[in-house]
Amino acid sequence: GGGGGGGGVGGGLARMNTAHEPLSVHAVLAAAAALTGGHSGHSSSGGGGMGAPAPSGSSPSFHTGYNSSQLPATWEDKVEVFDALARAMRTGGTRAAHDATANVSRLADLFANHLGDAHHRVAQAALEAVVETVPAVGAALEPYLDRLCPALFPRLVDAKEAVRGLASAALAAVGDAHPADALLPALLRSLDFAKAPRAKTGVLEFALYVLSGQGGGTDPTGMGRSPATAGSVSLSAWVARVAPLTADRHAPLRAAAAAGLAAVHTRADAAIV
Repeated sequence: GGGGGGGGVGGGLARMNTAHEPLSVHAVLAAAAALTGGHSGHSSSGGGGMGAPAPSGSSPSFHTGYNSSQLPATWEDKVEVFDALARAMRTGGTRAAHDATANVSRLADLFANHLGDAHHRVAQAALEAVVETVPAVGAALEPYLDRLCPALFPRLVDAKEAVRGLASAALAAVGDAHPADALLPALLRSLDFAKAPRAKTGVLEFALYVLSGQGGGTDPTGMGRSPATAGSVSLSAWVARVAPLTADRHAPLRAAAAAGLAAVHTRADAAIV
């Protein structure tokens, strides 16, 4: 992990470690509250501060524990919190899974606010925590996929290979944990959110696995999985959104769009295509 942030943000975690007590999801969230201090929406991507605290009541998830007089969180603080969360999920068993599920909206906010951080160590630590958390919370994450997924896809085309690999693992975990129909609205939003052609291509390549019933792409047999439901409103919207991309000037994006539509035609809904 990244040590260095010994102030108010990570102090509780440090004390817990030195006392050899098991890390709890609640302890990590208490430390995380100081990172976000009332900041709602996506991170400013700055290497240091998280912006001014919002007015009281505007972001109820993260006011607890925030001291407006404390210094802005450093990148080391952020890494410490995400490393602790990943460790808690790895070692905490069913108790950690239960606590994470009960606090899934706070965790979704935490991820969405920091996956776009400009410091690659913060992004890596956040992605590792996503990989550990997603399988544990399962279907409870579904209402928050449209916030999590658009923050994950840009990291697929990150400059650093380690970040790209972790983003791929995080998305595979998401795809394996949720059915195609649940992921479709998040995929639509991610496609709209992605600006660069390479980022859009990443969304389309992931969607090909999901919509054809192969989950996150880790199991090519797709055993026990179902493709997107034929005739659904979301699938119709997806096809309508992807079809124009088959004429895009970027060849890889054209190819990914065509392959995605072909997969929907073959595995999910021939009539809709």
